[in-house]
Amino acid sequence: MIQPDWTIFVAALVFLLTLLSLNYLLFKPLFRVLDERQAKTAGLRSKAFQLRESYEASEEEYQASLKLERQHGYKVAEEARKEALQERARRLAKARQEADDTKALTRKDLEQEIESSKEFLKKEAEQLSRLITAQVLRRQA
Repeated sequence: MIQPDWTIFVAALVFLLTLLSLNYLLFKPLFRVLDERQAKTAGLRSKAFQLRESYEASEEEYQASLKLERQHGYKVAEEARKEALQERARRLAKARQEADDTKALTRKDLEQEIESSKEFLKKEAEQLSRLITAQVLRRQA
């Protein structure tokens, strides 16, 4: 059997002194550094999470404003298209009216020219018939 002697107390004292010195010199600073590291890591994670949430909110806001601007752009383009179609219709109607007016004037001018040509030909025919009549009567006489 083992007989305890006075060296056991010395070993226990050395063990306690070693434990206290290790605790004071190694474990407490190590745990303090680990706690600080954990706090910084948790803080950085928290900050990263907040930044991510902020980014996502900004992105959603951007997407919403982009959607609104697209809708506004589509409305503006649609209004411009409608105005262009109205302008086209107005110009087309004006061109048709001008063409109809020109056509009517041309028809009127042609009718007048036809009438004057008919009168001219009628007079020419009368003169030719008189001339022919005079020529025929002279030969017979």
